[in-house]
Amino acid sequence: MGIQMIQSISEIAVNDPTALSKVVNRNAVTIAANSSTKSSELLALFTNIILQINNDVDNRNIEECIKDIMIVFKYIENEGAFQNFYWRLLADRLVYERSVSIDHEQMMITELQKKCAQIYTSKLQKMIENFNSKEKLMEEYQQHCKSQQSICYGMREKENVLCKSYTFSPKNIVSVDLSIMVLATNLWPFSIVSDFDLPLGLSSSVDNFIQFYYHRHSKQKLIWLYQYSRGELHAYFTRSTYILQASAYEIAILLLYNDSLEWTIQQICKKTRIRTDILIEVLYILITSDVLTCLQINKEDLRETNLQMEHIIRLNDDFTSDKICINLNKPLKTINKDTIKPIEKLPDGDYKFSTQAAIVRIMKNRKTLTQACLIQEVIDQLNNKITTDINLIEQSIEYLINKEYLKHNADDDNILEYLP
Repeated sequence: MGIQMIQSISEIAVNDPTALSKVVNRNAVTIAANSSTKSSELLALFTNIILQINNDVDNRNIEECIKDIMIVFKYIENEGAFQNFYWRLLADRLVYERSVSIDHEQMMITELQKKCAQIYTSKLQKMIENFNSKEKLMEEYQQHCKSQQSICYGMREKENVLCKSYTFSPKNIVSVDLSIMVLATNLWPFSIVSDFDLPLGLSSSVDNFIQFYYHRHSKQKLIWLYQYSRGELHAYFTRSTYILQASAYEIAILLLYNDSLEWTIQQICKKTRIRTDILIEVLYILITSDVLTCLQINKEDLRETNLQMEHIIRLNDDFTSDKICINLNKPLKTINKDTIKPIEKLPDGDYKFSTQAAIVRIMKNRKTLTQACLIQEVIDQLNNKITTDINLIEQSIEYLINKEYLKHNADDDNILEYLP
């Protein structure tokens, strides 16, 4: 419906070349949100829906949707904000393995590159390459484990054991596949939330990988983002065996119940060192899923705000479910509340990026321009998006010359030429 509306306006708006831009960027939704980046955000969110698994769109229609997205993108004024939203959402799709396919991710990035030049998509492209490198890394690690006759178990593992006898030791863990992503900090929008103590089996697995990795990359430092880690627990404490898909925090909590059926929240906090606000939210998920129970509060009366540090949390040995595989790994508001938020003011790096992208876009179309004309066109193009700075434009031109996007004319130093 939106694409047809844009095409219809395009046919009748002959006398106003800015009509389409006004419809896309200044409409009832953006006015109600009082946000200059709302259209950029909504288009990025729609793209995220299309490129996620379980989107009920077949491969051919995904390609058509990407084409439609690019029609709307053509009229988005704040391309820097779109890139920022898209960057965060792409990161989530890749890390949580929700992407419909890497081929479609690459297709979308290629289309953006056609519209905005390579500099606009360089970070996105490097993220895909960084993500794809995990397969080779894990092959090398598995070979290392075999050569060391090690048992690979730990974060995001396929099988941990929550024993019927309520005991847990490395002997209870069968050989499993360990999957770890090593991400470049300058590419991804992630930061460490808080550290916590891994259970013995998991920590030994992490230590084993650290030794392997540092032996090959001695000058690099690994920072573990446990809030994005997940795995599976095989639960044998009920009549039926269940597979619990759980976050690292949930795994750390549930494995405590191999030692005791009851813990106070204070004791769980001390044992795991999970930050209190995160711990309360995770316990709330486990209690509402019926895996755990709070002895002081009925489930009907349970609220996150009701949970107190002295409350006793018990393993629910009467747990039943119609499903064998149960997903407990729910998004945490405490961690994700800042993942997507309106961007009214771009960070300094994005000002530079938007300026550089505008220069490349203009020069790609014009091929040759005097520096004075280029500066004026950049100012005109970015006037509605960011506050332009002539010094920043000049610095960006020099940067792009050094990066071989542009060059000075051989006969006239004031004339710039685009390098394809």
